[in-house]
Amino acid sequence: MIYKSYLIEENIYRLKSNIALFYGENIGLLDDLKRKIIEENSKKNIVKYSQEEIITDKSKIFEEVFNVSLFQDKKIFIITNVSDKILNIIEEIIKKIDNNNLYLFGGSLEKRSKLRNLFENQKNFDLVPCYQDDTSNISKLVRKNLKDFSNITQEVVNIIVESCGTDRVKLNN
Repeated sequence: MIYKSYLIEENIYRLKSNIALFYGENIGLLDDLKRKIIEENSKKNIVKYSQEEIITDKSKIFEEVFNVSLFQDKKIFIITNVSDKILNIIEEIIKKIDNNNLYLFGGSLEKRSKLRNLFENQKNFDLVPCYQDDTSNISKLVRKNLKDFSNITQEVVNIIVESCGTDRVKLNN
């Protein structure tokens, strides 16, 4: 199922599947969603990999996926910087993921990307495209993050928005 990124940003539990792909040019939003997933699952076993780590030694992730713990309920797998290079490995992991969660984070994936097409065509997988923010989104984020401060005027919000543009990474810094 394909979700709007702002809906998932509001509530990460809207994701229905235990397998999700987050992709797009909005690096700040991707980082925010990754942080939110980690915070919401802080009591679970979170295993993080980058695509390069997995390609270099795919036995690491297979050991983690196939190793079932009697003491922990489920594992959360987060793989960053994914692209079509890792498609075959992801297909193998998906077969054995069971009740664990798999979250993939990638950059801009073209429409013809095989990884993106896999997630678009499977009804039991979640897909979240993260497109670039506009100034109104950034303005809402500024107001939300500064809501506890007094004397925040629209002028102050506008100055912050002008200084960071549509770059969420600059805003978070």
